[in-house]
Amino acid sequence: MRTAVERAALDAGTGLLPGGELLHAGHLVDGVHPGDAGHALLAKAVAATSAP
Repeated sequence: MRTAVERAALDAGTGLLPGGELLHAGHLVDGVHPGDAGHALLAKAVAATSAP
């Protein structure tokens, strides 16, 4: 699934933060959605790519 989404984003010219290694099961409150720690990691990753 991840590969298909990444390919579609690239084909559409959309930026995509590679996150396959960013979160693990311990960051997901219900096995799907990130909890506070997961959101903090996502925010840090996005901020790092947005910095000038």
